[in-house]
Amino acid sequence: MSSIHEQAMNHVYQQILQRLSGFYSRAERTALQLLIQRLIVAAGGIDRIGDYRVLTVQNGSRDSFYVLTALRAAQLSIAGRHPVTFDLRVATPRLSETTQATLENIHRCYSALFVYDDPRVELLMADNREVVPFNHKQPLSAAGHEANRMDTLVLGHLRSIDSPLEVGDHGYLAMAEFYRHMARWERGVDSLVSSDTPREQKQFMSGLRRAARKVGLATDPSSGFDSLFAQLDTLGASAYLGFYGQDHEGAWKPEGHFEACRRVSHIG
Repeated sequence: MSSIHEQAMNHVYQQILQRLSGFYSRAERTALQLLIQRLIVAAGGIDRIGDYRVLTVQNGSRDSFYVLTALRAAQLSIAGRHPVTFDLRVATPRLSETTQATLENIHRCYSALFVYDDPRVELLMADNREVVPFNHKQPLSAAGHEANRMDTLVLGHLRSIDSPLEVGDHGYLAMAEFYRHMARWERGVDSLVSSDTPREQKQFMSGLRRAARKVGLATDPSSGFDSLFAQLDTLGASAYLGFYGQDHEGAWKPEGHFEACRRVSHIG
């Protein structure tokens, strides 16, 4: 990147930051400064912020958009005052119920925040246990459609009048698997930033614990996301074996691009 182009992009980034700041109320601007301080402390100080990597999930919901804009504002704010800033990984779970309109909304948000060409931002999707770059024009793969169809059919056959399995159990295990692999992709991340309230965290952890117990796996009784990734590493890839068996379980791809284990914290 030439110095002229870099200066031009920095000017664009500052305009984006000013625009975001204009949307925020005084209370939200105060909250943004607190978020920046929490990120710096979690990184181990401003001198280490350039090596810090943050994960957030973008599923098209209003809350996920709000978190992304706050993280983008924090990223650009730090960059405006220091030589480097943290890296941001934005991951989208590509499911059969993810509509084209949702992907278009995500694309418009990314474009407005100028994240497509920013090397400090990584935009990913997960399609049938494969990590791919985000592309709003890319339809769900045939393998992804088949996997979702198989999930529904197999879970339906496994359930019976007295079965402990519930439709929601699959969703908890699927999201747990998504979190784990997005955090382990390539060099991994240092923290997950989400808008989940303590009550929502407790609901997710309770649901995950219930689903894991039904397939014979033990989990920690913790109710918050602070212990989420430690529990996910404990569960490993064995959670789905209780539902489908060894033959159905496929490895995440590209193989060899995932860290074995990563200590990931949570910032709400």
